Amino acid sequence: MYDSFRPGQVWLDTEGKRIQAHGGSVIYVDGIYYWYGENKEFTDGTNDVWTYGIRFYRSNDLYNWEDLGLVIPPDTEDENSPLNPTNCMLDRPHIIYNERTEKYVCWVKIMHKEGHQDEAVLTADKITGPYTLVNQGIRPLGMSAGDFDLAVADTWHGPYRVLGNPHPEDASHTSFHSQISCIFKVEGTKDLYIAAADRWCPDCMDLDYEFYAKVYDKLFSGTEEEKSRIRQMPEFSRIDDMGRNTSIADYVWLPIRFVEACEEYPQGMVFIDWKDEWRWQDYVGK
Repeated sequence: MYDSFRPGQVWLDTEGKRIQAHGGSVIYVDGIYYWYGENKEFTDGTNDVWTYGIRFYRSNDLYNWEDLGLVIPPDTEDENSPLNPTNCMLDRPHIIYNERTEKYVCWVKIMHKEGHQDEAVLTADKITGPYTLVNQGIRPLGMSAGDFDLAVADTWHGPYRVLGNPHPEDASHTSFHSQISCIFKVEGTKDLYIAAADRWCPDCMDLDYEFYAKVYDKLFSGTEEEKSRIRQMPEFSRIDDMGRNTSIADYVWLPIRFVEACEEYPQGMVFIDWKDEWRWQDYVGK
């Protein structure tokens, strides 16, 4: 049993297994938290499995999570299905509730091996499913669809303001070696929001950020000769997406600190500070 968050440490479910809810989100429904995300249990770098379905967990306290299984299972029969675990690469499940249709709507990003990306949509009457695939191959304006987020909102057009780096204490400039996938509010608190992130490469934290930056800059914008040379580098095998063992990826959950407008921060500011261990109960009433 857990009674606190311990960012970056191995997090086990109530059965003692690694939690597999990567690139996912947390949603609060009828007094229960549900955490869902990419199931990476078979993504060990030795096969073609990118994501093996979407796994769900539930919790009353945000620390201890019960495995509900693959609520959105992979489609191993249909090679052309966006849910096929070897021919397609599923990423970033996001679920919102549609009050008009009274259904839960799940959008996922699908990467295809020939290079393009699109979106697929599933719906369910309950948060725990079953989910039915209702649309696929969605490419807004005919373009590949990459990472995304969802909101039930009056407007999504801003205006927005750039506030700056929320991780000024992070000397590595890597958001504490993590990638934030969602931000959610803790029920019963005044304004405690948690940034939930994946630490995809816990065994590569010794690599310098500048190395990451240069490698990926060349992979996306370099010449074919430069890309080929990078892929032959022995260091590249440690960070190659397709060769990564993401079944051992950990999680970094940290509280968001809000600073109201003041002389130093005239537009206000948000910070995400590192904590080795923390409890959401300490923020109740603050």
